[in-house]
Amino acid sequence: EQRMERGQPVANGIWAIETDLPYAGDGHLIVDVQTRDPGVTARLAAAGIEVVSASADGSSLRVHIDIDQVEMIAADPDVVFIQAQQSAISSGLSGQAASNLIIGPTGVGSRSSEGDVTHLAFAARGAFHIDGTGIKIGVLSNGVRNLATSQAARDLGPVTVIGPAAPCLATAPCDEGTAMLEIIHDIAPGAELFFASAFVSITSFADNIRALRAAGCDIIVDDVSYFVETPFQDGQPGPTNTNGGVVIQAVKDVTASGALYFSAAGNAGNLDAGTAGTWEGDFVDGGSTASPLPTGALIASPTRIHDFGGRNFNLLTVPDPGGAPISLYWSDPLGASSNDYDLFRLNAAGTLVLGSSTNIQNGTQDPYEQVTQNAASPRLVIVKKGTAAPRFLHLNANHGQLSIRTAGSTHGHAAVTGVAAYGVAATPAVGPFPQAFNSGNHVESTSSDGPRQIFYHGDGTAITPGNVSSTGGQVLQKPDFTAADGVSVSGVGGFTTPFFGTSAAAAHAAAIAALVKSANTALTPAEIRTLLTSTAIDIEAPGVDRNSGA
Repeated sequence: EQRMERGQPVANGIWAIETDLPYAGDGHLIVDVQTRDPGVTARLAAAGIEVVSASADGSSLRVHIDIDQVEMIAADPDVVFIQAQQSAISSGLSGQAASNLIIGPTGVGSRSSEGDVTHLAFAARGAFHIDGTGIKIGVLSNGVRNLATSQAARDLGPVTVIGPAAPCLATAPCDEGTAMLEIIHDIAPGAELFFASAFVSITSFADNIRALRAAGCDIIVDDVSYFVETPFQDGQPGPTNTNGGVVIQAVKDVTASGALYFSAAGNAGNLDAGTAGTWEGDFVDGGSTASPLPTGALIASPTRIHDFGGRNFNLLTVPDPGGAPISLYWSDPLGASSNDYDLFRLNAAGTLVLGSSTNIQNGTQDPYEQVTQNAASPRLVIVKKGTAAPRFLHLNANHGQLSIRTAGSTHGHAAVTGVAAYGVAATPAVGPFPQAFNSGNHVESTSSDGPRQIFYHGDGTAITPGNVSSTGGQVLQKPDFTAADGVSVSGVGGFTTPFFGTSAAAAHAAAIAALVKSANTALTPAEIRTLLTSTAIDIEAPGVDRNSGA
């Protein structure tokens, strides 16, 4: 980026490349800085650099800088890593057709979720005289900007907001949190509700999960995933370059203390619907790299290209309209990757590199690379450098679609071990409503599928030492189950109604769990899991399956 601003070539014969670095409205670059000393915050401020936010322990900072200040910050001995702002995405969908949606008051407020009927929650409230009273539920999403408007329409009662609101753009809707709270209030109107932002940064997301538990929340639900979240490790022992396991660790911590946690499985598509944007499998040596890719002769290190199955590239057939990145992960532990892989995006003919991610992994970094998406340059290439060992790979187009694809889209904190952590798929309430769900329902084509294969415990130790290939590790049956989406919400703040996506599904699942828990507060997390999974209607493939779970 700096060389392009100076009018210098980026590399030999290349004058421009797509970096897509994020800039604030004032023209400053937005970067995340990982430190080993909280004193870095004061030193940056003293140097006139704007520190926008900091994690609770001061190890992760978001700062606004000029591009020519990057090297100065990197020279601080307590700065571990600098990267472009880590971005995230929520699991709500907008703009889906709903011509046959039946709108009717089924619960409380101006608009009520059809999921109250299709899940038979209204019948459970009446039969067992329960409404969630005595249960505290915390929601994490993008924001609740128009919370007061929803409350005025009686779609919501009191909500305790913890911490600052999310920094949504003034012109963008910022009420996905409001919509999730409305769903929960429809189904469990007696529950006490809380909200905290999942945005600002991945570390503040983790901090807010713990803050909701500290506030007494028995059940916590979110619909946000950060692109850097690892698919392969069940937590994070301490700060790393990307903090790719920090939210997983927060979920592990709050569930260990007795909370139930519900995560949206994601809207990245599934293999059966032909919408998958994921490819994962073992590295297969496709030979030495050749132009336009870096070659061993050029960088004085052997370079080998990955074979996706008869072809040394994968095609981005449908880009994500929201501009999400393309992420590459491999089966090394966080903060300790000594196997150097790179990710390249080439033009359609394969003759020009237009995007690349070539971070060094030499023993202390995270196993992660990412490039931007672009329909005009769809070839994706994975390169193994030097003496790097073959590893299990996960390539994710994050709401885009790939020509060569596999199952296994859901990952990160939507796929955590433990009886109290759930990933939730989505099925439309349209169709069965005004009747209950039945065995003929199917998950949304956008709903992310499983299973999830992990290779490392939260402390970074291998689950199957010596084998981090497709035959090793632990396979998790995720998502855990499926709940309603495509339901009515008030739409305050311009939020789209009906509300589609696994965001809506996770909110329904959390509210149903609140009804169960309010019926018998002595139930253990293991007993609640048994109740929820054993009584779920079996849809799609018989038994537990990778799309719908139980």
